[in-house]
Parts: sequence; structure tokens; C-alpha cells
Amino acid sequence: MLRISKLADYSSVIMTHLAASGVRLTAKQIAISTKISHPTVTKLLKILSKTDFLSSTVGNQGGYKLAKPAEQITLLDIINSIEGDFYLTECSKNIVICNIYNNCQISKHWKAINSFIKDTLQGVALSDLILDRKSIS
Repeated sequence: MLRISKLADYSSVIMTHLAASGVRLTAKQIAISTKISHPTVTKLLKILSKTDFLSSTVGNQGGYKLAKPAEQITLLDIINSIEGDFYLTECSKNIVICNIYNNCQISKHWKAINSFIKDTLQGVALSDLILDRKSIS
């Protein structure tokens, strides 16, 4: 089964919530609103804060907010920040370490499928999720 991790999924929920709110929110506020456990929210915010699309501030007025407009942050950006570069199979990577690669008849197809999925994820911005403008099928 092809699926992204639960942490990548939760990260997209958190980032979409931040984009929709438009204001700085604490980890506790995000956890309450999204129904994701506070420890998980805290863990993901720490990872996402290392990217260039989420900023954090400490102190009394501290919290998290988008560092870029929601139109400039894609689902692929979020997934890559949590899971590393997106690849469905070993042969979809630039550096192949698969033992059967040289004899495989379908690796080129996996590369094309991987590219299609990456392009689709790259084409969906947080702003699309907020406004529900994009029809994904």
C-alpha cells in the first residue's frame, strides 16, 4: 500500500491550520484545534521550524506561524520536511542501490509514476487546501 506517514499527514494538517488561521499560534492551541496530541504537535513543529516556511517565536507572545505565503508552500514541501526526499521505490532515487536494477524491466515505469505523484503533490499548495479550490482526483 502506498501511503505517507502519519507524521507527514499530521504535518499537513498543522500547516493548513496555521495557514487558515493567519495568526501566530502556540503548540497547545494547535493541538486543541486539530485534535492532534500536544507531544506530537510539539515534535512536528520543532521539525517544521527548521524549514524556511515556518517561523517560531519564544516568549509571552510566542508561537508559530507561516514564514511564507500559503501559496508558496506545497504538500511536497511538507512531506519532504518530515520524511526526506519523496521516493516510492529504491529505483526512483537518483542513486540506485537496488540489487536487481540492471535486470529490472519496470524501473523506468516506477520513475515515471514517482515523478507524476511528486508533480501532483508539488501542484497542491496550502492555499488550495484552505480554499478547497483544487479538485484532486
